[in-house]
Amino acid sequence: MEGEKEKLKRYLLGVLSDQENEAIDLRVISDEKFEEELSLAENDLIEDFLEGTLSPDEKKLFYLNFLTSPLRRARLREIGVLKEFSKKEFRDLRQGEPPESAIKRYGGLFGFGLRPLVALGGVLVLLVSFLLVWNNYYRQTVSPLETKFAELNKQDLSDLKTTSVYYAVNLSSGTFRDSAATAKYRADDLTAIVLFRLAMPGDTPINSAFKTKIIRNGEAVLMLDGVRSYRNPAGTEIRLLVPGPVLKQGQYQISVESDDRPGIIGTYVFTID
Repeated sequence: MEGEKEKLKRYLLGVLSDQENEAIDLRVISDEKFEEELSLAENDLIEDFLEGTLSPDEKKLFYLNFLTSPLRRARLREIGVLKEFSKKEFRDLRQGEPPESAIKRYGGLFGFGLRPLVALGGVLVLLVSFLLVWNNYYRQTVSPLETKFAELNKQDLSDLKTTSVYYAVNLSSGTFRDSAATAKYRADDLTAIVLFRLAMPGDTPINSAFKTKIIRNGEAVLMLDGVRSYRNPAGTEIRLLVPGPVLKQGQYQISVESDDRPGIIGTYVFTID
C-alpha cells in the first residue's frame, strides 16, 4: 500500500512516465473508488507541503505541476486554515486554558455545561464534515483528467493536419427528438483521443472560449472550460479533444455555454454502441 501511495504522490507531482500517467488516468475514469483514493492522496500531498516534509525538489514540483488550478489553490487554503485552527485549539487545551471562543460559538450545538474537551470534539467533527463535503464538491467539479485535457485543448487546433491521428466526430446542434441529428458511433472505432467538431451559429467569432459539458445517460462525465472556436469553410466550429475511454456505450449530450452569452448556446447529441 505504501508503494501505491508513493506512486500516486509522484503522479500528482508530474514525475511519472507517460505510460504510467496514462494507466492512472484510465483508472480515474473507470474506477470511482480509485478516484476517491486519488483525492485522499491529494490531501496527503497538501498536508506534506504544509508540514514542510517535502524535499526541495518535491516542493518545486508541487508549485509547477500540482498547484496549477484555482480549485487546488483553494483546497490548499482550506486545509491550511483547518490545520491552523486545530493547532490553536489543542495548544490552548494543553495549556489548561478552555477554548472559550469555541464554547461560545458552538456551545449551543452541544448542550449546556459541557467540558471544553467535549465542545472541542464537536467543533472538530463539524470541521471534518465540512472538509469531506468540500472534497466531494471538488471531485465533482474538477478531476486530474479534466485538468490535463483542459491544458490539451488550449493548444492551437486550427491546422486539422495536426489532428488527423484522432478519430473525428462532426456534430450539429439538435436533440434526441431530432432523429436526423442523432449520430451513432462504435466504441471500438474510437482512438485514445477523439476530436469533436461542433458546428456553431454563423455569428460566432473565432478564437472565442466556451464551456462544454459531456453528459452520458443523464450524468455528467466530463467538463472542460476554455474550449476554442475556429473558422471552417461553412462558418465557425468548436474543436474539442476528449479522452476516448470516457466514451463508453450510451446516449450522449454535449452542451456548450459562454460567459458572454446567457444560457446554453448549443446542444449536440450522439450515441456510442
